[in-house]
Amino acid sequence: MQSTCPDEISFRPADVDLRCYACGGSRLRWRFSVPLVDGPYQHDKKVTRRSIYQCDSCGHLSADLCDPAKYADYYASLSDDYHVSHDHDQSRYRQILGVLPKSPVKRVLDIGCGTGTFLAMLPPEMERFGIEPSRAAADRARDKGIRIVQYDDLDTLELHNSFDLVTVIDVVEHTKDLEQLRRQIVGALRPGGTVIILTGDADSRSARLLGPYWLYLNYAEHVTFFCRRSMQTWLQSDLSGIEVTKTDHEPLNSRLGLSLLRVWLLFPVKWLLQKVLPVRMNFYAALCLPRDHMLVRAVRTQTLTQ
Repeated sequence: MQSTCPDEISFRPADVDLRCYACGGSRLRWRFSVPLVDGPYQHDKKVTRRSIYQCDSCGHLSADLCDPAKYADYYASLSDDYHVSHDHDQSRYRQILGVLPKSPVKRVLDIGCGTGTFLAMLPPEMERFGIEPSRAAADRARDKGIRIVQYDDLDTLELHNSFDLVTVIDVVEHTKDLEQLRRQIVGALRPGGTVIILTGDADSRSARLLGPYWLYLNYAEHVTFFCRRSMQTWLQSDLSGIEVTKTDHEPLNSRLGLSLLRVWLLFPVKWLLQKVLPVRMNFYAALCLPRDHMLVRAVRTQTLTQ
């Protein structure tokens, strides 16, 4: 990824208590800052920007200003409309259906299942479980026959190491404690079970060319950004056969093409307004290109961790 100018790259200030969210390394370089437009800080007048740091060890990008309690309260309060709006395009779900394990899948867990749209697309004979922090969305998922569980439930005798498939769709980028999330994924999977992850790709052409103007960085809900190397580093201690494929969040078609064209045409105006006006502007002055996501598959190693 390119910085906006050479002197913008510097080691993290000593007063910033931040380690790489993916590998735990302390060699972080400040890359750039981006505006805070949405998310849990959108009404905080004292906080208008956050910084993005890159790990020298694994290449991962981590954002500061990530208070786990603040984010947890924010996600719990989201209405089901938030998740319904994200389900207007379901091509990412169909993409994941196309890469399901060939071995029989009897029990599935979707972490961050929203209103249960993806799980409802699976055959009804599968046991379908979901974890969802939004109370309103979880209620909708239950109406679709999804069994909603909590992370603590994964330690019970019934659920521990019992899932043939765990899906993590548009979730890891919202997570600061990635070590805990990996343990939860591994604890849910049976030996030989598969995890499928969809998230942004910090190695994508969009990320490398656009730098701080890559739209994915500008969503305040997104706090951690994987590249291929950091994804492999994060997973390799407990999973094998890691496959990372560049992909789209949704396919490039006429509708998406027009949307991208509008974003690029309006960018100069939005960028100028954010620069010259002192007030917080509630829109993204950022850009994107196709194929800025990654689809990841990995298999739970056969040996159970004690």
